[in-house]
Amino acid sequence: MKTTFLKYLNPLFEYVQFNMKLTTILIVGILTALKQFIIRYIFDDTEYLISFVILSFIYILSGAVKAHVKGEFRIHLFFGKIILKVVSYIIFIGGISTFVKMQVKGHAVDWASSVDSYLYITAAANVFFNTIKNVIIINPGLLPEKVEKWFQEGAEAGTLTKPNL
Repeated sequence: MKTTFLKYLNPLFEYVQFNMKLTTILIVGILTALKQFIIRYIFDDTEYLISFVILSFIYILSGAVKAHVKGEFRIHLFFGKIILKVVSYIIFIGGISTFVKMQVKGHAVDWASSVDSYLYITAAANVFFNTIKNVIIINPGLLPEKVEKWFQEGAEAGTLTKPNL
C-alpha cells in the first residue's frame, strides 16, 4: 500500500522540483538584468555608495543618540525619519547619476559629467556636517570650542569657510 501511494507522489515531487529550478533561474535572470540596468543607467560607483551608506548609518545613529539625550526619542518617528532620509538619498543620488549618464544623439553631455563629483561630495559633506552637529549636542566639549563655533556659525550662515583655527 505504501509503495503504491509513493508511486503516485513521485511525479508530483519531480514536477515541484522542476518548477523550483525554473523559478530560481527566472529570478536570477531578472535580478541580473535589473543589476545591469541599474549599473548602466542609474548608478555604478559602488565604492562611493558603500562609503555613503556607512556615513549615513553613522549620521542616523548620532541622530538617535541626540534625540535620546534630549529626551525626544520616539521609535515610530525614528523609523519614519530613516525611511524618509533613505528614500530622499536614493532619489538624489539616482537622479544625479541618471542626469550625468544621459546622452543626446548617442553622445555624453560634457558639462553634465563634471557636475557629478561636486554633487556626490556635497551630499556626503552634508551628512558628515550634520553628524558633527549631532555630536556637538551629544557631547559638548568633545570638539575644541573654536571648531564648535565654526560649525555653528556655518550652520547659521548656510556656508562653511576654511576655519581660522
